[in-house]
Amino acid sequence: MPDRFLGQRLGDYITEERIGRGAMAVVYRAYQPSVQRQVALKVIKLDAGLGDDDEFRRRFA
Repeated sequence: MPDRFLGQRLGDYITEERIGRGAMAVVYRAYQPSVQRQVALKVIKLDAGLGDDDEFRRRFA
């Protein structure tokens, strides 16, 4: 299945490779050009039902 975030800019990060995934999130190897470094970037899956949780939104929005 194609990954719609792969190779995309997400905020200050450019995703390069998917390195892990689970029930609630996907982890990418990404590049942060503003400080010229590689990072691990976790992207929460909103379809996991977490977007409706007020505490979740307060912590991660």
